[in-house]
Amino acid sequence: MTGRDIKSTEEQERDGRGFVESRGGRYVYTYMEPDTSAWQRRRVRLPDGSVG
Repeated sequence: MTGRDIKSTEEQERDGRGFVESRGGRYVYTYMEPDTSAWQRRRVRLPDGSVG
């Protein structure tokens, strides 16, 4: 995935609004969460006991 694959905030909002309205819902508000990411790097314990 590159930077070109990531949608802008405006595109994400437009897609969300379209999704809600296409199902008969009413779009009310977009909550902005600065410095928040859905992706986090986590340390994982591997079967051999090491951490990766």
